[in-house]
Amino acid sequence: MTLPGPFAPQPGEHLLTWAAANTDELRQRLRTDGVVWLRGFAAAEVDLAQHLLTQLGAELMEDVFFSTPRSAVAGKTYTATEYPADQIIPLHSEMAYLTRYPRLLCFHALVCPATGGHTTVADLDAVTAHLGDLPDLFHQRKVRYTRVFHPGVDIPLSTAFGADDPAVIAGIAQRHGMTLHDGPDDPRLVYTAQGVLRDSVTGKLVWFNQASLHHPAQLPNATRAALTSLYGANGLPRQAHFADGQPISDEILHQISDVLETNTQLIDWQPGDVVLVDNLRYLHGRSTFCGDRTVHVAMGMPCHGAQRDPLFS
Repeated sequence: MTLPGPFAPQPGEHLLTWAAANTDELRQRLRTDGVVWLRGFAAAEVDLAQHLLTQLGAELMEDVFFSTPRSAVAGKTYTATEYPADQIIPLHSEMAYLTRYPRLLCFHALVCPATGGHTTVADLDAVTAHLGDLPDLFHQRKVRYTRVFHPGVDIPLSTAFGADDPAVIAGIAQRHGMTLHDGPDDPRLVYTAQGVLRDSVTGKLVWFNQASLHHPAQLPNATRAALTSLYGANGLPRQAHFADGQPISDEILHQISDVLETNTQLIDWQPGDVVLVDNLRYLHGRSTFCGDRTVHVAMGMPCHGAQRDPLFS
């Protein structure tokens, strides 16, 4: 499916004012296309993303378990993942490593770099179709994620959970079905989630996990070798296995990466652009860039379990 281009029915009008009067149209476009790209509106507020989601009727979500470095902006608006500019952020479905995840994402560009910095997206149904037998395999076997919080290698445990109090951290882990091993060595977090969703209308499977983002095959060979030398294969900062603990092969990860690359499309930002994304229809990521880049994000409409229902049903 071709990504819908920028939509600017009333250039110069304040986005939230226009959206309040056209909520039904926005909802319908999201139902139909999975992505709505808004351009040309007045849209300068740093927390605009969360207000637009609220206008659409979406309950806002906090990223209470941070997988990547990001910062709170205001309320429940955050910076997009703060990876170095010379690194890509691979395509992924937001919070698909958990069994509770957002349905809607709202991205808002405030500062755009001189070159690069695209938000990359890919149609989940197209990706699923190109993955052959893998969706069935991951439906049967699910994905187990392991994170080991080595100091200075990944974000600290307190940052991941947004709390310093061990009791608060333990409570969050329990609510998300995570097992936290906090012994004398570096803390280790283990949790299992779905490998796919099932569409409640068509009955088809939909690829929905973050195996490729957590698997060591995603790392450059030299980085993987160095980390393995330091910590051993079972001590790598991020790992993805099948739920029974059996390994997911590098060959499977390479197949996934090839399919994602083939299906990648680009959002070339202009300042003030806003993009609404159905997280169960499109993956997203980020290309490398030169210059300054500021994109804010809000997440809404929490979902549970392994089913994709019609949006706004």
